[in-house]
Amino acid sequence: MNIERVRIDCRGLRCPAPILEVSRAAKRHRGVPVVLEVEADDHDFPKDIESWCRSTRTEIAGDVRHEDGTYTAVLLLNGALLEAPPAAGDAAEVDLRGLAVPMALMRLGNVLSERPRVRIVADAGPLSSALFAWAAALGATVGDLQVEHGVLRAGLDLPTAPAPARPTAPAPARPVADAPRAEATPPAARASAAPEPEEALCTLLVLRNDFESLMAALMVANASAAQGMQVSIFFSFWGVNLLRGEAPRSLVGVPTTRVSPLHAMMKWMMPRGPNRQKMSKMHMGGVGTAMMRFFMREQNVLGLAELLDEAARQDVRFCVCTMSMGVMGIQKADLMDLANIEFGGVTTFTERARRSALSLVF
Repeated sequence: MNIERVRIDCRGLRCPAPILEVSRAAKRHRGVPVVLEVEADDHDFPKDIESWCRSTRTEIAGDVRHEDGTYTAVLLLNGALLEAPPAAGDAAEVDLRGLAVPMALMRLGNVLSERPRVRIVADAGPLSSALFAWAAALGATVGDLQVEHGVLRAGLDLPTAPAPARPTAPAPARPVADAPRAEATPPAARASAAPEPEEALCTLLVLRNDFESLMAALMVANASAAQGMQVSIFFSFWGVNLLRGEAPRSLVGVPTTRVSPLHAMMKWMMPRGPNRQKMSKMHMGGVGTAMMRFFMREQNVLGLAELLDEAARQDVRFCVCTMSMGVMGIQKADLMDLANIEFGGVTTFTERARRSALSLVF
């Protein structure tokens, strides 16, 4: 099997841009074994790439290297291996040194899925005991185990056919007198008492429209989407202003009504769109916010407009509170033309938030 090697250069990009580039590369090569080499110079990259690999169950080969100010991570996507597969009948040689136990076992499982016989070289320690339990769960046998100078060497053989199950004697029937009494709780009550499982959903509620709160919300949304979560952002009250366009647009089948003079004045007083939101601190008549945007461009940090575009590309859902729109006189024609925009109320938010693994308010 030919393993494709892909290199992406994220040097000069700042959080969360490197992880977004990695996520895009993983989606482009979905289902294809790829060795992905990533270079970055953002100091948050080592922790971020390890977190991304854990959440997406992606194997990272060894530790993130750091040399001359550049961090390099090698990711093994879709079961890719650094070594070429061995010839038929030979035992695959797998080097697990430097890998944490979960990553070592994940890589070992990828090799065993193609070759039933392997020889491993690993660091002695926690992996020694975990290896036997892991092999027993698979029905594999561990042999020729050697540990010297802190290095573990062993062979694993995976049977080609599952071992027949041992017959077990049927459990003796319990006397009728000892049978447990039926529960008095009705089925509906028992079902409602069971906790609902959390799903891979990220639900964010954006109430404020200060520059830093919007930056934080969109960075969390993009990072969550890059980790494979289904992200929904609910905009209410001042947060709706982020989605307002520069000029009203015409919508087919959506009537545009005149707003009252007070509503027109309120809309005029509120900043619209991602490029006009102010900082909550040190705005200083626009000077402080302009300085912040200048420093962000200088450091290659994505701004509000870029983060909003990236969220749309990652299929993030934008849900706008219709009650807030009515209170502030904002109409659908006032909002930007986003493909994933929808409208709802607080019940829509709470229903999704209770099922979400991550739910935050900004």
